[in-house]
Amino acid sequence: ATLPGRKLWFQFDPDGVSAVAHAPDIDVADFSGASPSITAQFKSETNPLGIKDVLDSYDSFIFDSVTNITDKTLTQGINTTNGATVERPSPGAYGVRNALAVRLIKNVIAVTGKASKHVAFIAHEGAPTTDEKTGAILFISLALGGQLASNIGIDFSEMWSIYQTEQGVRRIAVRPARRRKPMKTRMFQQSGEPEFDWKFNPEDWEN
Repeated sequence: ATLPGRKLWFQFDPDGVSAVAHAPDIDVADFSGASPSITAQFKSETNPLGIKDVLDSYDSFIFDSVTNITDKTLTQGINTTNGATVERPSPGAYGVRNALAVRLIKNVIAVTGKASKHVAFIAHEGAPTTDEKTGAILFISLALGGQLASNIGIDFSEMWSIYQTEQGVRRIAVRPARRRKPMKTRMFQQSGEPEFDWKFNPEDWEN
């Protein structure tokens, strides 16, 4: 929500934008209640989800969240794959899920990049992956199925983890830290601490 200029928030999470709804520089395109057939628009290389039609009106675009986007693409995969069910999605359904999600991200990055616009994708944090014998946490990644977390990450120059400490401080990690991955950065130096505190004050929106 602190990206530059006027922002269009592509909302796939129910009430996902409620925390920043008071911001005067954010408009919302709500796809949270859309049917899985909306994923057909992900395939457009020139105008995915109609983003090209509004490029001149906004400086930044936020997609919230990739996790819920893949829920829709998986449902679409189940609906279009013979024998696939919600209880037992087939490899074909998972293939549709992955292909549509990756296609959307690649197409959005291409369209916004060509127009020199900012774009951010949000994903939920997944459950920890643990050692089967000891139960120790091995790592924590994005709430995306299969190899999606790694495959999607290829297209981003910045991948950050944002979390809130017990003291209420919001912290951004720009490199692997606290067993969270994948993360990477070109914006920040590779030496020193991998984390920093987020100083933004929502009241700044009024100034």
